[in-house]
Amino acid sequence: MSSIPHLTDAVETLLRASDDPLPRTTRQRLVLFVVGVVLAGTVVLRRVATTQTHIALGAAQAASHERRLRRIVHDPQLGAAAPRYGRVVRRVLQRLRPDQRVWLIVDERGHSDVVRTLVAALWYRGRALPLAWVLWPAQQPHPQAYWTDCQTLLAQVAAILPAGQSVTVLADRAFGCPAFTDLVAAHGWQYLVRAQRQTCLRHDDGRMQAFSTLIPPAGTRWCGRGQAFKKQGWRPVSVVAYWRVGCPEPLLLVSNLPPAWDLVRQYRRRAAIEALFRDWKTSGWQWEASQVRDVAHQSVLVLVLALATLITRCLGEEAAQTILNQPPRAGRRRPWHARDSLFRLGRDRLWQRLWQDEPPAIAWELVHFDAPNWSTECWQSARPAATPVHRTGRVGKREHLRVAA
Repeated sequence: MSSIPHLTDAVETLLRASDDPLPRTTRQRLVLFVVGVVLAGTVVLRRVATTQTHIALGAAQAASHERRLRRIVHDPQLGAAAPRYGRVVRRVLQRLRPDQRVWLIVDERGHSDVVRTLVAALWYRGRALPLAWVLWPAQQPHPQAYWTDCQTLLAQVAAILPAGQSVTVLADRAFGCPAFTDLVAAHGWQYLVRAQRQTCLRHDDGRMQAFSTLIPPAGTRWCGRGQAFKKQGWRPVSVVAYWRVGCPEPLLLVSNLPPAWDLVRQYRRRAAIEALFRDWKTSGWQWEASQVRDVAHQSVLVLVLALATLITRCLGEEAAQTILNQPPRAGRRRPWHARDSLFRLGRDRLWQRLWQDEPPAIAWELVHFDAPNWSTECWQSARPAATPVHRTGRVGKREHLRVAA
C-alpha cells in the first residue's frame, strides 16, 4: 500500500516540524515503532513485529523485526526524549487561544507491579489527551516525595500550554489536600478536586463540621463557602456536596472557583482520563501485555503510547469533521457515529486512509476546544431543525434534590 509510506512520512513530518532535537536516525527509529503500533493496534513487541513483517518491503522475518524493536526500546536517547513529547503536543495545540478555558485532569495508574505513572491530560470533546507524565518503579520505596512528582508534572504542563491560559485542574480524592491544591494555585490555575469525608469545614460563623455531615441522607445537596484543611492552616474554599439517590456515598468537591452547582458537571469531565487509561490498556494499545519490566524501557513505551494516542486523536478529529459536514437526517434516532469515541473514530479513519491510493495530508492540529462531548455534538449536528435535544445531566431542573440547611 502506498498509503503506509505516506503515513510514515506524515508522522516523521510531525516530529520534525515540532523542533524536536532528536538525531535523524533516532527519530526514524521512533517513527518506525510508532507507525508499527498504530497499525498493529498494540504495543506488544511480538505483534508489532509480525505486522511490520507483512507491510515491510524487505525479506526480514518477524524475529528480526522484534530484535530491532527491542533495540529501539533499549535506546537511551529515546528514554531521555520523553519530555520532548511536549514539543509535539504543543504543535498539535497551536490553535489553542490563551483566553479559552481548558480542563486538565491529573491521575495515577500503573503497569501491573512494574511501574507507576502520574499523568496529566487535557479534556477534549469527551476524551483525554495526554500532555505529560512522571514514571517511577512500583513495589519499592520512592526516592522523592509524591508531591514533588506532582510539582514536576504541573511544571511540564505549564511549559506546554500558552502563558496565561485559563486552566481548571480536576483530580480525585487522593489529590484533595493543600499539598496538591497549593501547587495548582501557584501556577494561577483553578482546581476542582474531590475531598475526603472526614475533611473539616469551618463556616463563617466559626462552626466546624465534617464534610460527611453536610448532607446526612441521600437525595440532598449543599453548596457554599468556608475554610477547609484545618491541619494545614485552613484554606478558603468553595464546597459542593451532592448525594444522588442510589449512590453509596456523596460526591464532596472542593474548589477555589465560586460556589455553584455547575461544579458537579465540570467534575464529570474527570472520567475522560479513565477512558484514556482504557485506551492504553485493555481497550486499545494493550500496555500491560507488553512484558517490558525495566522502568527506563517503560519510559520509551509510554512515549510511544502517547504519540500513538495523539495520532489517533488527530485522525479522529478528521473523521469527526467529515461526519459533522453531512446534512441532518430525519427522525429522532441517535446517530450511529455518536456511539463512538474520537479514539474509535480515529482507528476507523486510519484504515480508511490506508485503502486510499493518494490520501490527503493529515492536519496535525486540534481546533474544537469549546466543543462538548462528541456524542452530544454529533447528535446536535445530525438532528433535524427544531428537534429538541433532551438533557442527560442529573444536576438540574429534571432532578429534584432537597437542599440541606
